[in-house]
Amino acid sequence: METLTPLHIANGMVSLLAAALITGLVLNPKINEGLIVKLGLMAMVWGLIGTAYLTLSESQNWQVAWNAGLLLRSGICIVCVGIWWRARK
Repeated sequence: METLTPLHIANGMVSLLAAALITGLVLNPKINEGLIVKLGLMAMVWGLIGTAYLTLSESQNWQVAWNAGLLLRSGICIVCVGIWWRARK
């Protein structure tokens, strides 16, 4: 098992920061992003938290890492669809 490098730590910390910032967007009552975008943002948060945990815990479980990445990317796609849906009205 390899040890945590500064790059691993930076990746995990930036993932946690991004998850916290997106959570702030979802919970902010002044921002009305709509249900679809909110679901996509929540999927992104869970994908980022999973990525941070796997990176900082030095996990070698690549299947779980791929699932966290898939959840993050799915969230991005859902957000894009939600923004497109609102813009076409």
